[in-house]
Amino acid sequence: MPTRYCTCAKLAKVPEIMNLKMKLPAPAAKAVNDAMQSRAALSLEQFLADRMQWDATEAMANVRKHWHPDWPDEWLELKVRLGSASNSLLGWYHRGVARRCTTGDLDEFGLSIQMQVRKHLLVYAGQSSYIDVWESLRALAIRDQEAVRRYIEDASFPLKDGDPDVRAIYNGVQAILRSDKAQLDALQKKKPSAKSPAWLTGTIRCLQGISARDPFHVASGINQHLDGFRRSGAADPLEKIISLEAHGLYRLAEQIDPKLVKEVDITRDLPWDQEFHAWSTNSRPRLAIEHFGPKCPRPLAEAFVHLGRPEWAR
Repeated sequence: MPTRYCTCAKLAKVPEIMNLKMKLPAPAAKAVNDAMQSRAALSLEQFLADRMQWDATEAMANVRKHWHPDWPDEWLELKVRLGSASNSLLGWYHRGVARRCTTGDLDEFGLSIQMQVRKHLLVYAGQSSYIDVWESLRALAIRDQEAVRRYIEDASFPLKDGDPDVRAIYNGVQAILRSDKAQLDALQKKKPSAKSPAWLTGTIRCLQGISARDPFHVASGINQHLDGFRRSGAADPLEKIISLEAHGLYRLAEQIDPKLVKEVDITRDLPWDQEFHAWSTNSRPRLAIEHFGPKCPRPLAEAFVHLGRPEWAR
């Protein structure tokens, strides 16, 4: 489904070069500027309002024809508007990072990440196999406990296939959250692959430190992850600016025992975000019905806000 952005006069005034609130490498600064010229130009509320103006008639007809011939029109509209409001696979993540770097608005950044993790839950968690560990770490980073709880409920566990390092991270996060002894034992025995990149090896090391209640390994694992994060395989430079995964690991360790994070250096520079860490220590994003505007169908807003299990989202 093509994405249409508002062509209102406000977007025409977006400057060619943005004033960044953060010091960034040239590729990251360009990616932020490009995003602010298009998909990140609107605030959360403005973007959602713009998407609710989109004519969903053709998309509804396609969904009825190919997937859900017996659904009522109301369900069809909610389904397609969920996809529209979701703003592509990593849309809310990319938009949130770009606006974080330019506006410095941490409340809006938190809401964008909350939209990202809850969108994944609504769109994908109803499938028979749900295995996204990175969104669960982002949910932990913003301390969205309801989303974390839903990830535990909906995710396939234990994962037995796929890349061995990613599988160890996925099962490790789930095992820690579930207090699953068998998988915690497997985590402790895990040795990273010989050619595993530092950001993955550090993630596993941190999880092993959490499982073993070892503050030194928690801190050294987060440091190793951060040192290698910019060399990760992420395709979009926006994904390499801030490691929400590192912040998620910190909150996971803190949730198990606050003493586990006593050795972590919270004064590091990017990709560790000091200001976001301070904000998330005292604040949590709280999506509300009002964020979706008066033209948004209320069941759609309620699905994001309350994380129910609507039939039309599956």
